[in-house]
Amino acid sequence: MEFLEKIFEKLNIPKIEDFRRVMVVSPHPDDAEIGIGGTVAKLSSFGAEVIYVMATDGSLGTRDPNVPRESLALQRRKEQEEAAKVLGVEEIVWLDFEDGGDYDYKKVRSYLVNLIREYKPQLILTTDPTLRYEFHPDHIKVGRAASEAALLYQFPHFESPKPKEVEKSVMAIGYFFTSKPNTFVCIDKFRNKKIEAIKKHESQMGDGMDVLLWYLSEKEKFHGKKVGCEYAEAIRIMPIIALHAFAEGEFI
Repeated sequence: MEFLEKIFEKLNIPKIEDFRRVMVVSPHPDDAEIGIGGTVAKLSSFGAEVIYVMATDGSLGTRDPNVPRESLALQRRKEQEEAAKVLGVEEIVWLDFEDGGDYDYKKVRSYLVNLIREYKPQLILTTDPTLRYEFHPDHIKVGRAASEAALLYQFPHFESPKPKEVEKSVMAIGYFFTSKPNTFVCIDKFRNKKIEAIKKHESQMGDGMDVLLWYLSEKEKFHGKKVGCEYAEAIRIMPIIALHAFAEGEFI
């Protein structure tokens, strides 16, 4: 942790609550609410501009064979829009890749590079693509696409037929659904908002809602003890410099 603090101090990287423009890159509707809903609500309440980028249409998320994928995608879009409003997020960019589809992550990366150049976020939050036992391809592909985009957007010749100067904005990337967190965000005042937002995803929760909320409560209490509060969300924050030829990133 001392090494991490020195790097962040040297690079002038603020605490997560102090970022003013944040882009959340989520594989599916509901991932952001479950993983960092309290953090998103906290950032919004502090005046940060939070933009959601939803990579897939969520059309795979049902165990009912009688539900058409097209109608499920529409329902999940509506649920996500309602959940985002609860957390103070006013803008969602939908990439509409097929949930669980055989798309190339580089196509996601291409969209993200352009979105980063347009919105100029200081912080990107996404799923951890290196999670050892993660086998949902969307979580791996989207997390990797966001990581590569966070590194490569700053090079004018990358993904640009007519290169022009790029404003450098991204200071750090944060991973949720991670086994190696280094940042714990107290969400005591925002947990009710998180739960309210999760409950908007009715198509996904069903009979599993009680179990999910119990799991999240126990996990957030565990992380809360690390920072002296009742509930906290766990995130792995990495400075962008750590995403390339930086072996010490393993220890941050």
